[in-house]
Amino acid sequence: MFRRRGCYVCGQLGHLAENCSYTDRRCFNCLEAGHESSACPAPRTTETKQCYNCGGKGHIKTDCPSIDTPQCYSCGGKGHVKANCPTVDKEKKCFGCGGSGHVKANCATVKAGGGGAGGKLTCRKCGGPNHFARDCKADGPVNVKPKSCYTCNQTGHIAKHCPQAQTDVAGTAPGTNPTAALTA
Repeated sequence: MFRRRGCYVCGQLGHLAENCSYTDRRCFNCLEAGHESSACPAPRTTETKQCYNCGGKGHIKTDCPSIDTPQCYSCGGKGHVKANCPTVDKEKKCFGCGGSGHVKANCATVKAGGGGAGGKLTCRKCGGPNHFARDCKADGPVNVKPKSCYTCNQTGHIAKHCPQAQTDVAGTAPGTNPTAALTA
């Protein structure tokens, strides 16, 4: 695999500016010195361009003849995509049926119109059957422990609403010193 970053001097792939055979910066369109590609008098062609897919010259990635095969974003291999990558951990988690070993894009249960564990659609918010979290009527997630206060460590309120903090001297919250900023 070659570097996908082009040389800053000539714009070609396969080397960086420190190894470039040109001593002065070149136009990326015609490879002539003295101007940049935005001000190039020559018509824009792909003759001097180098492909970011195969590294060949004379075409760009959108016109590459070898781009027919898909490339995996996970391992960089050709011939498969990330969802079918053989090198990715086999303990993939399916967000469609809750199973493992596959992803939602390849889930037979989802494609068959089902979803959720055991082929039933399961809500991620409340755990109930036959609806999505976006359509869930539940007030909030179930089985969530109540919030606890960082000031008094009691449950049922948060530090902002702590009754103990409101009874402190001069109305300041515990752990704060209003004069600390002035003396520092």
